[in-house]
Amino acid sequence: MTNRLRRADPVGRLLTDPEVATPAFVIDDAKLQVNLDFAKEKAARLGVTLRPHLKTHKSIEIARRQMLSPEGPATVSTLAEARYFAENGVKDLIYAVGIAPQKLADVAAIREAGCDLKIILDNVAAAKAVSAFCTRRGVTIPVLIEVDCDGHRSGVRPESELLIEIARALTDGAELAGVLTHAGASYDVENLAVIRRAAANERDGIVTAANRLREAGFEVRIVSIGSTPTMTHAEDETGVTEIRAGVYALGDLFMMNLGVVPMDRIAGTVLCTVIGHQPEKGQGDRRRGREGHAPRPRPRPPALRLRLRPRLRRRRQAASRLRHPHDGRQSGTRHHRGRRRRPTQARGPARRHAPSHHAQPRLPDRGAL
Repeated sequence: MTNRLRRADPVGRLLTDPEVATPAFVIDDAKLQVNLDFAKEKAARLGVTLRPHLKTHKSIEIARRQMLSPEGPATVSTLAEARYFAENGVKDLIYAVGIAPQKLADVAAIREAGCDLKIILDNVAAAKAVSAFCTRRGVTIPVLIEVDCDGHRSGVRPESELLIEIARALTDGAELAGVLTHAGASYDVENLAVIRRAAANERDGIVTAANRLREAGFEVRIVSIGSTPTMTHAEDETGVTEIRAGVYALGDLFMMNLGVVPMDRIAGTVLCTVIGHQPEKGQGDRRRGREGHAPRPRPRPPALRLRLRPRLRRRRQAASRLRHPHDGRQSGTRHHRGRRRRPTQARGPARRHAPSHHAQPRLPDRGAL
């Protein structure tokens, strides 16, 4: 029989308590609540329903506080998430990733268990595949057509004739429920004015798509938009029925860099322990669980090596600037293979508390978990 080490219950302990195991992901409950309240109030002011994305925390306890009711509505990015939240009483979900035919049986099973799970797609072939599945199984699956409002994501353009063709291909139980989009351009910004323009463009694109479908004779119940930047800075969502966002709940340094979530509202942080110190080098070793969180990738065969798209390249550059704001280099860090640790700057007490999303460590507040 395997013996497992017993770890102390962290509830009620200080972050500096040596009995608290590290690395640990720590959520500041007060900051979390401020963020959750902000999104609900902003959606109410805009006159839309808040359909929060639950992929950031994957926690039913947080979801129940984040959603408008214990039954939803909400958004997920995997069917494992959909199954988990459905088993915990969430009844209104959108699986916001283009559907693959191999996953339709799982979708049907979740729906048969009592959850109104909706799927998305952006092409005629997928629409026909869903229709054929519904015919074979004698089931109904609601479908949203994904719309590309700014050229930064999958989806069909609002003015494209393909939009109407996709809707016509949904038959025999595959029912058109609405349209959905995501303003990817809101992540490639120079200032808040750009985010506001992205929000307006997101609204205009999805409303255009919904109106074209209605003019063609289709019922469009759901007009869904969403991202944390556009939700935060949107000024008018006329014609939209719901807004999806998720990162706002915990926040991160990327959102802070966009001017969306201030540093004092980042609710998710990583607690790590400094396990070594070399004063003569100004270096320290911190234990943060990198090996468990990010295993070394296997090299790709030459034929599969891909060039980074400009947007992805800019994101990585922005992340690098967040990690190394002064000169773009990680001062005092050696890069090693295998299980050797990554030294970094170390000052002050041995316990460190770092904002999530590739952040450098910060000293913890002496509050209880």
